[in-house]
Amino acid sequence: MTTLQSSSATAAPNRSSAWDFRTAVIAFLTAVVTLISTMASQSWWSGKIDKVLGNEPRIDISNPLPGPVPHEIMLAGKVHNPPKDKILWFVTQAIDDGNVYHPSDRPCAPADDGDFRCPYWVGDAKGSSGAVKHFRIIAVMADDATQYAFSQYNIEAAKSKKYPGMRDLPESKQEIGHVDVQRVR
Repeated sequence: MTTLQSSSATAAPNRSSAWDFRTAVIAFLTAVVTLISTMASQSWWSGKIDKVLGNEPRIDISNPLPGPVPHEIMLAGKVHNPPKDKILWFVTQAIDDGNVYHPSDRPCAPADDGDFRCPYWVGDAKGSSGAVKHFRIIAVMADDATQYAFSQYNIEAAKSKKYPGMRDLPESKQEIGHVDVQRVR
C-alpha cells in the first residue's frame, strides 16, 4: 500500500507550479503592455513613433522660392500632420547679422487642409543700396512656451522700437522646414 500511495502521489500534477507559471506569464504580459502604453503616452516617444510611421509634421513652402526676395512677401504652401497642441510660426534667421532670429509678429493659421498664405516681411525696409543680405525663413511648430517667447520678444521690441533679434530659439520649438532667401537693396 505504501507503493501505491507513493506512485499516485507522483502521478498527480503539481497544481501549484502550473499556477505559478501562468501567474508569471500574465504578470510579464501585463508589465509589457503597461510599459508600451506608458512609452506611447510620452511626447518624446510619440514623436519617434510619428517619425517611423511618416506622420511627423512637415511643410512644403511654395512661396517664396530660394533666391532674391523683396521686403514684403506672401508665404504660401502646405503644412502636413500638424500637431494638435502646436501652431505654425515663421522665424527669420538673419545669417549676416550674427545668426539672430526674428519671429513673425503673429502665428500663421493654415486652413483645415493645411494650405497657408501669410503676409511676411524679410529684413528691414531701409538699408544701403546694393547690399546683399542672407536670410533663412524657418517654419516652426510652436507649443505654448515657444508662442509665449515669440510674443514677449515682439512686445518688448515694439515698446523699445528696437528689433535686435533673439540670440536663440526656445528649446521647445519644433523646426519643420526652411527656405533660404536674399535681399538685394
